[in-house]
Amino acid sequence: MTVPRGPLSSPMVDVNIYRPGSFLALAMLLVPLLVALVGATSYVLLGEHIPVWIPLLLLLWIPCIGGLWLLMKSVRITPVSIAVGRPWQRWQEVSYTDIERIEQRGLSLHVLSLDGAGMRFTPFLLRDGARLERVLLLKLPPHVIVGKLRRRAQELITGDIHAGPQGALAGTMRIRARMRWTLATLLLALACITGAIAVVWLLALALAIPLALVLLALGLCFFAIFTWLLREVEVSEEGVRVVGFATRKTQQLAWSDVVWLEEFPGQLAIRLRGPRKLRLAGPRLLKRSQADVLEAFLFEYVIERGTLRVPRRWLF
Repeated sequence: MTVPRGPLSSPMVDVNIYRPGSFLALAMLLVPLLVALVGATSYVLLGEHIPVWIPLLLLLWIPCIGGLWLLMKSVRITPVSIAVGRPWQRWQEVSYTDIERIEQRGLSLHVLSLDGAGMRFTPFLLRDGARLERVLLLKLPPHVIVGKLRRRAQELITGDIHAGPQGALAGTMRIRARMRWTLATLLLALACITGAIAVVWLLALALAIPLALVLLALGLCFFAIFTWLLREVEVSEEGVRVVGFATRKTQQLAWSDVVWLEEFPGQLAIRLRGPRKLRLAGPRLLKRSQADVLEAFLFEYVIERGTLRVPRRWLF
């Protein structure tokens, strides 16, 4: 007789755990080293025995380790709940529907549940803590987000951007560079062209012609950047779509096809390489909300996938 089997339990594929980052590890490693260096420096400069207060400093480090242990929190998020826990302790978990309020106090986020229980954690001390904060602000209903976080959440909710079932970003957002940068490049282009005309009119031809050619070339470069900044970029969970300003020519690149991510210094521009190359305005040229969402998409679908990141000095 065949015994019917119950349904097999599925693995927790929708669980994301954010563990303590490198900041705490560096603090635990560097402080004793700095104390030893201070003792060695005192011995070299004074030419005497090692000061008696050096061992006392090392003893003071013992309660400091306890304080660091209190900060060593991990955060676990699932499609329905959030949990916070320390090493060798049970997770403190609350479902999203039971959250009454979430607010920021200093660098920490405080979560208060309907039954009065509270928990807190510091995204700054967690690996990928900024991503965790964005995911929470996208998952939680707006009425439970208070204080500074509410304004941050309103900036993130652009278009139909939301968190998918596994915490990854989904939806579509259209991006353009800030108007002030676009106007600045147009003014520089007009200034260079005007300068080229002025030097031809005012200076001797032997000096005016090469100087005018340089100014004209600069003007054309600034005008090319101006038209590049006017392009519309559309990002979604599928990939990137770029629409030209004048020609309305469309270029598309799926996230799965990206093999290189090239970054311009200062986050002024980025370039995605795959079957084709797409140059995008970097986060520094975008509004804060759009920059956050673009960085979140790049992290989810490019960086976390292990795509090669290459710094470049010139993208044009």
